[in-house]
Amino acid sequence: MGDCVVRVLFVDNDRHFLGELELAFRSAPGAWSIVLAMSVAEATDQLSRGAFNVVVADAGMRGAGGTPFLDIVADRQPVAVRFLLSNQHGLQALGRNDSAHQHLAKPLHAGAVFDRLVQTLKLGQRLSDPSLKSVVSRLKSVPSLPPVFMAIMTELRNEEASARKVGELVAKDGGMAAKILQLVNSPFFGFRMRVAEPSQAVQLLGLETVRGLVLSMHVFEQIDLRTVSRFRLWKVWRHSLATAGFARVIAERQHAGADEVGETFTAALLHDLGKLILAGSLPDDYGVIVEQAEADKTPTWVIERDMIGTTHADVGAYLLGLWGLPPAIVEAVAWHHRPSESDSESLCPLGAVHAANVIEHRLHGADTIAAASEYDEAYLDRHQARSELASWDAACAQADAGVHHRSPA
Repeated sequence: MGDCVVRVLFVDNDRHFLGELELAFRSAPGAWSIVLAMSVAEATDQLSRGAFNVVVADAGMRGAGGTPFLDIVADRQPVAVRFLLSNQHGLQALGRNDSAHQHLAKPLHAGAVFDRLVQTLKLGQRLSDPSLKSVVSRLKSVPSLPPVFMAIMTELRNEEASARKVGELVAKDGGMAAKILQLVNSPFFGFRMRVAEPSQAVQLLGLETVRGLVLSMHVFEQIDLRTVSRFRLWKVWRHSLATAGFARVIAERQHAGADEVGETFTAALLHDLGKLILAGSLPDDYGVIVEQAEADKTPTWVIERDMIGTTHADVGAYLLGLWGLPPAIVEAVAWHHRPSESDSESLCPLGAVHAANVIEHRLHGADTIAAASEYDEAYLDRHQARSELASWDAACAQADAGVHHRSPA
């Protein structure tokens, strides 16, 4: 973790578990400052003494009035990465509304906690330039994971996970279930039959696709309707959905495996997540950025970099890293404009998302904000993929024509 000391607060009333954690981190590589608390009073006192990089708290730890402790952390130290420890799984965990970025299901070993923290913090280190930190610190709040997503992720770690069980989780959130059914029945996916049950939708779409849809819908729902209207953010959603479809086409043409195709779709669906975060939390700054980008006919990310020192790609990747998404997805979001700056050794998902983003902008440039976009030729040459561009263009154009052909008049 480098020379920087990482401060971690563990809050749990299980003395044995806390002892295991202390031993695990004492012998772990890196510079760690570990604080243990067995009560909310102790933990709250520690919050007042200094800032923490990470807070890990048991779901049962509650303060005055029954307030979950992580809600207190979110209010007092919003930039801290928040992990929730819980004995509940799957459907049982769905009702939770704690301000957690990630969920860890008990029982678990101290080593597993350490591995998850290291994986999350590595991304923060990779993206942690002063400008990004400055922007993140100005956000009104760093969104937490939707409860339905946390429950789905817990279920997917179960060896007996199934589309039926994940469908049951989606069905528990009526609004989310309705939107996923609306999407699965839209011309974009092109299914011939009418899908009426969430479990059937999950089976047809795939678990990875459903995960991406749940996340993107959740962030979109948190944005004020006036902000959505001001920045025409429905166009960002439409662009993201089309880009995800094109990225899937490209990944399949590259003979990617099923899991890799799923990750590619999810990464493409979430690649502009940072635009939603910036528009929702820094609307005045983002208004100036969008106006400048449109006036100069310049990609939004270039103006973002010049004006605030970071981009929506970095902000989106930062958030997905907090949420514990697979590194390949986070990497694709972080470098989808400039993939040659990454050290990716695989064309999917990063290369597929990059190419799909360019293709979608070129096909529907008038529908998106500051849509100018160019291929990163150095990256394509590194992967000997430049010769594939014509076939990718043709396949995506054909898929796009099919979607519009199936659309209602």
